[in-house]
Amino acid sequence: MTVYTYDDPQENPDPTRDTQPIREPVGERPVQVAAGPVPSPGEPGARLSQFEGPSQAPAAGSAQPMRQILGKPIISILNGQKLGAVQDVLIDPQELRVAALLLSRGGIFNREVAAIPVRDIQAWGVHAVMVDRPDVAVPREELPGSERWVSTSSQIYGRPLLSMDGTKIGEVEDVEIDASGRLASYNLGEGDERSASRGGQKIPARYTRSIGRDVIIVDRA
Repeated sequence: MTVYTYDDPQENPDPTRDTQPIREPVGERPVQVAAGPVPSPGEPGARLSQFEGPSQAPAAGSAQPMRQILGKPIISILNGQKLGAVQDVLIDPQELRVAALLLSRGGIFNREVAAIPVRDIQAWGVHAVMVDRPDVAVPREELPGSERWVSTSSQIYGRPLLSMDGTKIGEVEDVEIDASGRLASYNLGEGDERSASRGGQKIPARYTRSIGRDVIIVDRA
């Protein structure tokens, strides 16, 4: 229960006492509301800005870890059908942005992997990823440019991050994306004796020079 306390100047005539007519609620903090307009579904950035954290939607302009969406079910808004679960996030290394989601579907003996282009994602919810209809998933090879996309799970997580002078900065533990779907930062894990990082460091993705098969190169840190 919210408890308010009052000071009545008539009951406390001491002029040296600093009184307030109404104090803040005991045991509560003010609620902070993110500023800025909410984009409409058809506007750029509207879909990826709907990323939600464990309990609520993020503030405007906040970045979201990709690990939050791995394993979530993908649901069709049209008929409520579960299309599968998010298996991986594909990144366009040239554009440094999310390109598509991979989902696994089927049973043990007929399991297949399909791709959903990011343009078809309508909402990134706390418990599910929402798409318009059940036919948005297609074979990955049918998506233009997919041959250059890289897997977050197998080609980014755990990869060493090196500077241009050959210094190992750390290893990528997670990647954050901004509201437009662009890579925002590389989140590094615990460093070792060869690393310049002691863990917990974030390297802005705008410094990326290349995302390679073995390492990720940045031009500064």
